[in-house]
Amino acid sequence: MADGQIVISQRREKTFFQKIKSQPLLQLMVLPGIIWFLIFSYAPMFGLIIVFQKFDPFKGYLGSQFVGMQNFRDLFADEYFWSSLRNTLGLSSYKLILSFFLPIIFAVLMNEVRLNKFKKGIQTLSYLPHFISWVVIAGIFTYVFDRRGIFTDLIIFFGGKEPNVGILMDPSKFWVTMAWVDIWKSLGWWSTIYLAAITGISQELYEAAIVDGAGRFRRIWNITLPSIKPTIAIITIMNVSALMSGGIMGSNFNQSILFGNALNRSASEVLDAYTLRMGLGLGRYSFAAASGLLQATVALCLFWGANYVSGKLTESRLV
Repeated sequence: MADGQIVISQRREKTFFQKIKSQPLLQLMVLPGIIWFLIFSYAPMFGLIIVFQKFDPFKGYLGSQFVGMQNFRDLFADEYFWSSLRNTLGLSSYKLILSFFLPIIFAVLMNEVRLNKFKKGIQTLSYLPHFISWVVIAGIFTYVFDRRGIFTDLIIFFGGKEPNVGILMDPSKFWVTMAWVDIWKSLGWWSTIYLAAITGISQELYEAAIVDGAGRFRRIWNITLPSIKPTIAIITIMNVSALMSGGIMGSNFNQSILFGNALNRSASEVLDAYTLRMGLGLGRYSFAAASGLLQATVALCLFWGANYVSGKLTESRLV
């Protein structure tokens, strides 16, 4: 039995290398991607040694003092770290909830529209914000949410009172506001992915359901949503694994830097911004590296956890 397994394994390896040898042009196309990962993802891993050092740029990796786990102890003792962690998880949780439901609902509604010109127009309008820079978006919404901005005018128009401060100055409203700004920017992008999955559903299923007397909502519930369940599961896994950075788009850092200010800092400073401030701002390179390593480790754990749960519940997983 063991000899047979060895022979089968050798045949598989031989077949694998034969495939590579028979596809030189395809392998050549993959080569730039492999080189990119080696240079920018694997080679910098050597720099993680500074996590366990009191890094001095003038002494380098090998000359800096070794301090063991001291950077992690300092990190856990810093109250601003816990504040930024709370802000990261809070802001990302709002985004995760909105980005899970709204793009699916929007994609299903667009699929039900029968006027092609109207459908394409709505899709284009919803897709355009994805290509707008966060710097431009920050300028737009800073004006919109200013105390004397358009949003305040709408509140007064509908009988409300003028707020004492702008929404972006109020820490209690920062998470919710940023989550809606993020979904406004990314709604069209995610709905396009779901629409592509819906397009792949066999029309014979809908025709059979119509013959059986199923209405539109029944067809959506029993055919459309179950058919795109694998797509929903994969995107959810990716969003959960990127929870520490604000989802796949990683918008937490941009929003924290561009919308954050002295008044809302208690709610706006996320881990990425905190790490940047500690590293480049205060020159605490080892401390910032410890924060980044911890963030990456938690993201990896979230990925494997989400992947495992998705495999158990939906039988769809990334690995």
